[in-house]
Amino acid sequence: MRLSAARINKKTAIYLVVLAAALFLFHAAENFEFEQVGNRIGPNAWPLMILALLVVVAGYGVLKSVIERRPGVLAHEQTAEEEAFLRPSEIHPHFVWLGMAATVGYLVAMPIIGFFLSTILFSGILIYVSQYRNIVHIAVLSVLFPVAFLLLFMRIVYVALPIGIEPFARVSLMVMSLIGVR
Repeated sequence: MRLSAARINKKTAIYLVVLAAALFLFHAAENFEFEQVGNRIGPNAWPLMILALLVVVAGYGVLKSVIERRPGVLAHEQTAEEEAFLRPSEIHPHFVWLGMAATVGYLVAMPIIGFFLSTILFSGILIYVSQYRNIVHIAVLSVLFPVAFLLLFMRIVYVALPIGIEPFARVSLMVMSLIGVR
């Protein structure tokens, strides 16, 4: 399948730019100079993993945008689709301010009530502020996010997260012990 200029639209061009940047950065990260210490991973391991994911996502985006562009689609329909992609329909400033306030509250609350509880509250508030209203989904996601982040940061990356002050520290320590973090 040949890519013709007619098949490359703005959406495809954006994905191609991201793909090119990710490939360039991946190459640069592969050439980090560092001293290997035992069996430990080097400083390039995390950037390489993230950039590999970015390459996959951008490649998928390129393929999808090229395949979806059908010759039978009218030009104004394609343009409207591109406009919707490039410019979201409406931004509500008060939701942006609420999200920023939630972020500041999260940063203030984290040392006090700990990472786990503050992330539950923060993610729940942020999901609700973003106009998603299914309370069951919000509750489940609000608990799954901090558990996933605890696993990632404390079991894989080995980064200590705030447990909070008593009595909140007990909750954090209990959750950490349940997921196997000592």
